Amino acid sequence: MKTSRLAGVIRLGQSRFVRQIMIVMTGTGLAQVITVLLAPIISRLYEPSAFGYFSLYSSIVSVLAVIASLRYEVAICLPKRDEEAGHLLVLAILTAAGISSAALLFLLFGGQKLVADYVPRHIVPWLWWIPLSLLAMGVFQSLTYWSTRKEAYVRLSAAQISRSVAVNTAQLSGGILQQGLIGLLGGQLLGQLMASGVLAYQTWKDQGSLFRQMWSWEKIKLAGHRYLCFPLYSAPQSLLNAISQNVPTFLLMNAYGSTVVGWYALAHRLLEMPLSLLGQSLTQVYYQRASAASQQKADVYGLLVKSTISLALTVLIPVLLVIMFGPELFMLALGEQWQEAGRYGQWLVIWLFIGFLGSPSFATAQVYGLQHFLLGYEIALFLSRTSILYWGVTHADARTSIAFYCVVGALFNGLLIVCVVVYGWRKLRLEEAAAKELGQREGG
Repeated sequence: MKTSRLAGVIRLGQSRFVRQIMIVMTGTGLAQVITVLLAPIISRLYEPSAFGYFSLYSSIVSVLAVIASLRYEVAICLPKRDEEAGHLLVLAILTAAGISSAALLFLLFGGQKLVADYVPRHIVPWLWWIPLSLLAMGVFQSLTYWSTRKEAYVRLSAAQISRSVAVNTAQLSGGILQQGLIGLLGGQLLGQLMASGVLAYQTWKDQGSLFRQMWSWEKIKLAGHRYLCFPLYSAPQSLLNAISQNVPTFLLMNAYGSTVVGWYALAHRLLEMPLSLLGQSLTQVYYQRASAASQQKADVYGLLVKSTISLALTVLIPVLLVIMFGPELFMLALGEQWQEAGRYGQWLVIWLFIGFLGSPSFATAQVYGLQHFLLGYEIALFLSRTSILYWGVTHADARTSIAFYCVVGALFNGLLIVCVVVYGWRKLRLEEAAAKELGQREGG
């Protein structure tokens, strides 16, 4: 009877896990369907060079956004009590406000002129939008992890759909009105503000009374000190990761021009979307599950292995199709001027696929408290990818440079998976041995 009851509980947990993933996937999927359906239109309204400058600006924002809250938002899922998690949420939002204010002051007191020497003149006037983007993204990331902790996945789906509608509507309108780069940039900012606003409104409506109890400066400082490993290790690790992922935009722009960057950026964007549909959906639910399992001394390793294998089986065939027919698929969907983007996509999809498989491993490393390992890993990855890409842009053509960059990224992502899986297996064996020894002592 006990065995059948336990099996029923396990099946119930698994079905709930799948149901939660499907909720997140529905919202993310609808958001991406909108983007995919409008991509053939938008790609014909803007020149590849406009996408190149847009990608460069987006890279700057993306690099800064990962440390907007000093990664305190990632810690929100880990405390056992909601009160402490709430203090981390307040701390993360306040940190984002402080860093965005610092960025604004930097621009006001000569920063724009300083940066203008290192970026194309086309995006210099729009640097003033960066502080607002950082604030919006910092708030959104913080509320996303809070919603994940509370399993409020419908709320997250609504925010994702709102962002996609705002971005694509604005960019489509800008293209029709022939606004060029400002149409792409304005659409991105509008989407960030829309997503943050929707998520903030829904969160306040559902848990506003709880937030009123979280304004204890002493407890906020205590929570910040307890999870100090996130700004110390996770923040620089995330910053290095963001730089190494966006460094192709800067080096390719300098070596080959905005058109090559436009091909690369659109290929990366379109290939990442379907992979992130499932990867992001699973990771959001997985991180909450793994955190809870760790708190309850349950089997995190089994959850890691099952999730990784499931991801591999789900997208293997589409990935192989892109590897074999990338140029033809891009030319058919986007037009003849994007055929070269399909050739870049043949290499990009290999790196993105292995990185996609590593999503559960990265989340598990956070749960295991391996922030120091992730920082060391990221330093090695950053140095390797940047070095190989720099060699490529100084000695080879754009396609070869991108291929080397993608292969190195794929190898490192595969290494991360192996390391975390092995660590989890050893940790599980040690826990089982300790439990067995304790049982023998109690039995004796």
